[in-house]
Amino acid sequence: MNLNQNYSAGTNYIPNHGYQVYQQHVSDQQYRQRVSGIVSISDPSSHEQISDRMDLWMWRDPAQVPPNGYLSMYLNGLGRKAISAGWSIAGFLPAYAIESFNDIIHNRSDQWIITIHNPTSEYRPVSFYLITHR
Repeated sequence: MNLNQNYSAGTNYIPNHGYQVYQQHVSDQQYRQRVSGIVSISDPSSHEQISDRMDLWMWRDPAQVPPNGYLSMYLNGLGRKAISAGWSIAGFLPAYAIESFNDIIHNRSDQWIITIHNPTSEYRPVSFYLITHR
């Protein structure tokens, strides 16, 4: 099945498979900075009770993701079960969540971990939210 019937390899087509790809190995430690931080529900920027047993906690710009680097943030629910979390980064430029999960693996159901990669050349402030269950 040919998905692009208008495409023709022609006589000048040289496939790239079978050729070695030469890439210089670049150490993450050499060019990428990784920072981490902790925020706690004892000191949020704002708090909202969203139901009888659920709360929304927000932290506005508690940290910055370094240029071409990573930020791992630990959102601490202080004994309240972490249900969900999210983030928002400044600027309309690319940024990626590498991981976002409840830290139940380490027996910490009250903590959410988010790691963000900033592929740009600028420091970028980031905000976080955490939803907890009482």
